[in-house]
Amino acid sequence: MEHVRIGIWSVHCDVAATRRAYERIAEHPPAPCAGCRNLAALTADAYPADLCGLLHRLGIDPRFPAEVYWLGGPLDSGEHLYEGWYYFVGTLDEEIDALEHLDERTTLFFTGNSRALLPEAFREQPTVQLAFSIATMGSRRKH
Repeated sequence: MEHVRIGIWSVHCDVAATRRAYERIAEHPPAPCAGCRNLAALTADAYPADLCGLLHRLGIDPRFPAEVYWLGGPLDSGEHLYEGWYYFVGTLDEEIDALEHLDERTTLFFTGNSRALLPEAFREQPTVQLAFSIATMGSRRKH
């Protein structure tokens, strides 16, 4: 496993196993919820370069979050707030109950204690949940 330091967190990630899991998900993608569809329509612009780089480094396919939901908006800035999470194969050195601000629009949280909505492709493997909160331009579209 590759050791990765992300702000206050120290994680061990099996990038190859994570990519294989996302390849399995891509073969039979789940029907996306409205929040997932809305954010997916914005993903190219929604995710800052640092978050895209982190997802890639961990082997995460940004097209397949385990969950995404719209929290509200527009904010005073005109942005909308989304939260959600991804999984990757790996472990945390330590559970830390704190948020990490990746930038002014993006907050991260890691836990190895959650398997909520864990995709089948990750079952039987140690997983870490990468939760995010992001403020992004765009509108909440109804589907």
